Amino acid sequence: TLHQILKDALDGIDRVIRALRYLSRKHPRRKVISRVLALFRKQRHRMHYAEFRARRMQIGSGPVEAANKTLFKVRIKASGMRWSEHGTGQQISTFRALWKSGRFDAAWRQISRALGPPMFEFRSRNQHNILSMAN
Repeated sequence: TLHQILKDALDGIDRVIRALRYLSRKHPRRKVISRVLALFRKQRHRMHYAEFRARRMQIGSGPVEAANKTLFKVRIKASGMRWSEHGTGQQISTFRALWKSGRFDAAWRQISRALGPPMFEFRSRNQHNILSMAN
């Protein structure tokens, strides 16, 4: 099937575009074929799935959706949680993503340089307590 060719063949996107071009000529009144062909042509640079899989890259949205659920939905929308200030959820999410990705310390140094001398100090022990929800 075209789906398997697209997913498994190194030249999969080219083969699918050729097949769609053929179908478009064979059925000129089927506008949906022309729209799909245009979409595949426009997105061709993103559809080298066999190459991506060979490099052990994800080709589906599942891992991103799972990360979103783990990082945000479960924590931000937990039972009984309330956010009183506008944007607080975004701020918590940003810090949580930095913490979970291992980039918190570098980001904190950059924020500290931008803001000037600190009004308070973050110590390793406090980081764990403040961001304990990150675990």
